[in-house]
Amino acid sequence: MSLRERLTRGRLLALFLTFLFAFAVLPELVVRLMGAWGPGMGEALATFRSFAPLLAALAVQGPILNQPVMEPFGLTIRPERSVLLAWSAPLLALVIGVLFAVLVWDLPLILTEDALVAAKRAHLEGEALERFEASLRRGEFTSPLSLVTMGMTGGVVLNFIPALAEEVGFRGFLFRELPGGFWARSLAIGVIWGIFFAPTAYLISLFPGHELEGAALLFAFCVIVSPALTYLRIVTRSTIAVAIARAGFAALTKVGADLTLGLPPTLSPPFGVAGLVGAAGLVALLFLLDRRGEGPRVFEAKAPKRA
Repeated sequence: MSLRERLTRGRLLALFLTFLFAFAVLPELVVRLMGAWGPGMGEALATFRSFAPLLAALAVQGPILNQPVMEPFGLTIRPERSVLLAWSAPLLALVIGVLFAVLVWDLPLILTEDALVAAKRAHLEGEALERFEASLRRGEFTSPLSLVTMGMTGGVVLNFIPALAEEVGFRGFLFRELPGGFWARSLAIGVIWGIFFAPTAYLISLFPGHELEGAALLFAFCVIVSPALTYLRIVTRSTIAVAIARAGFAALTKVGADLTLGLPPTLSPPFGVAGLVGAAGLVALLFLLDRRGEGPRVFEAKAPKRA
């Protein structure tokens, strides 16, 4: 009996997870053993980690199963309205998160350049304030709308490749192989993704001084937003579209901090507490959209949908 014939679904998943975490840990282990840790190394390692799901999926799909990867992993995309929905999903979550922060923590709603300038002057001090004033004099400061526009265009492009590398593994391989209905698969993928992604909070100092809390928040974000990303995976039939949405969340990190000035990173969107509310709100919006649409209900799917 060949190796392919002996691999049950459980063994296949175990093999993928073994590859996934081995590829994720190996770069940092090598760096630390060589004593090469230095400035910027955390960001570099976070980027290397992003390719671990892709490498794990290819290792199982190619040499072991000897199967194609394009269609099974959703590495195709069609110009449809659902792709536009995937692109705009992070912005919808950001809006919900910012409004939640404004209502709960009594923050001013920052909609204009003057309001953003005044808020930054009130919350920055020392060298940070001096750099901000210098950027104002050079004309480099932009309005909240410009920040959002830059995040949803150039920011998405910059963050797209690492996001796609992860999605090939999570909503490519795992989406295809995990058993169960929509919610079971979505939450299982979210948990695995969260365990994998949580160390990124430490590597890129996403929550300075709150690394442990930040890792917990990042894990929670992965679990909460996973049904929304799985929904987008199904309606677009594309991990590329999901990667666009993932890249948007990363690109809006600074925008979320600017629009909720005064809040620590652990509270501000898209990954702090307000961001978790935004992610939950996005899932709720997509659930309502699914209920109002024609055809089978994605959120009510009982059996696995093969890509």
